Amino acid sequence: MTEYYSRVNANENTLRKDHPDGFCLVISTKPRNNGPVEVTTRNAAVLLTDGGFRLATEAEDQAFRATQTMARTESPVTAALEAARVRFAALTSGKDGH
Repeated sequence: MTEYYSRVNANENTLRKDHPDGFCLVISTKPRNNGPVEVTTRNAAVLLTDGGFRLATEAEDQAFRATQTMARTESPVTAALEAARVRFAALTSGKDGH
């Protein structure tokens, strides 16, 4: 069990370097893949360690972000939720100045 969590922690440390906002996209490797899912780097580390998921490629990430940006411009509710997500990430990462 200690080895498992060592791998999870190592994966999380690597992910945090590439995704300082604390979130990244993962995609199921199962046949019924429904596209990328945005998760915390800790959850991504667990999913990647357990198998069955992979990180989204740069192209998949850009496409997802473009779709999200378009949705935010069309919906004030979505924009408010995104702002809350960003604030939550800042609070939980200790980067909000407190």
